[in-house]
Amino acid sequence: MKNEFIPYEEALALKELGFDEFTVAAYVDNELDIGGLWKDSVTSKVIHKAPLYQQAFRWFREKYNCHYNLFAGVNKWSYVVVGIKQDTEEGFETYQEAQDACLRKLIEIVNQNKDE
Repeated sequence: MKNEFIPYEEALALKELGFDEFTVAAYVDNELDIGGLWKDSVTSKVIHKAPLYQQAFRWFREKYNCHYNLFAGVNKWSYVVVGIKQDTEEGFETYQEAQDACLRKLIEIVNQNKDE
């Protein structure tokens, strides 16, 4: 189940870009908490929302009109990002690696465009 949530660093980056949707999990002091116990407790721990990959990619589509495709090549995974600009990356060993790289690229693209 943990593989369904974006990594901690990317969750922080999305927060900086304005992501503030409901999530069923959070990073509590850098550790993923899927159980939701963090919601009911008063704590001094640092809590950041942990979006699902599906949530994060939908958020990029709806908020920034960024679209992507992940696809299988010859023994490798690749992605393409369209919308703000065209960008393609190829040669990832696993779908997960390509998905993470695509998410980082979307964050990079939005950060570059907000500074312009």
